[in-house]
Amino acid sequence: MMKTILFLTLLAFSFIGTAQTVETLKKDLANSKTENQKLNDANKFLIEKLNFCNAIAADTITEIKSFSNLYSINLLSCKGDSKSQTVTIELLVEQNSTNKKFTVDYSMSNAIDIIGKQNQFANRDNGYYEFYEVYTGTPIRLTVVVKNVMPGTEAFSMIALRMATDEIDKNPVNFQLTEIRNLKITW
Repeated sequence: MMKTILFLTLLAFSFIGTAQTVETLKKDLANSKTENQKLNDANKFLIEKLNFCNAIAADTITEIKSFSNLYSINLLSCKGDSKSQTVTIELLVEQNSTNKKFTVDYSMSNAIDIIGKQNQFANRDNGYYEFYEVYTGTPIRLTVVVKNVMPGTEAFSMIALRMATDEIDKNPVNFQLTEIRNLKITW
């Protein structure tokens, strides 16, 4: 009889302990479901934001605004070299006036990447100015090298080249900016 009472007492305590454990587990499960739903909602939001940013990046068009309406400027290439940490930009410059020259002033020019970092032009290492004689209807290839660009940088938000034009035998005086926006880099 004593064994039966002891057995029934232990059995009753086990049911009470199990009931408390079941209630605790139900509460933990409800909290986990709520937290899981919050994480799923946050994940959906981040995926939508990433898809939106990727769509903008894919549709971004490079824009070029010439420093003078006498000159047309077209982009040929924008290639990065990860070993030297440089980006070489090749432009084709053509003018539709009589024989002129244009000057690029690298001391006041900037290359700004998509995270806002300003980069210097390697062309500055050879002096601040480069002069080009341009004849009517004859395109000139302008090669600009940006240095200290971290490999993997996707694009420049803006390249601002300070340029001026004048007659071939005169010094440039009226510098204006050529702006190149949304320039993707091919590595």
